[in-house]
Amino acid sequence: MYNPCWALLKKGIGTCGHKNTWHFFDQIILSYGMVNNRKQSWQYSDIEVFNRSFNRNQFGKFKGFPYRSFSGTKWIDGYSDHYPVIVYLKK
Repeated sequence: MYNPCWALLKKGIGTCGHKNTWHFFDQIILSYGMVNNRKQSWQYSDIEVFNRSFNRNQFGKFKGFPYRSFSGTKWIDGYSDHYPVIVYLKK
């Protein structure tokens, strides 16, 4: 099995933050065949944490972290406390 998320985490990229530290809770695990076997019809190409301005806190204590739906029990009209992960495959 191959975990392309480790390379992102080593660069300081994560899917959620806790106590000013990035964590990578949302991982995509691939088989080695998808990564190294050219006979497969689909091949791994790249991976991305979907971190855009609209789903990121722009101000305050949590600037740069995901714009959450809730703060405690209060609805703050955000998206999620984790960024989505996208894996790109090529045929």
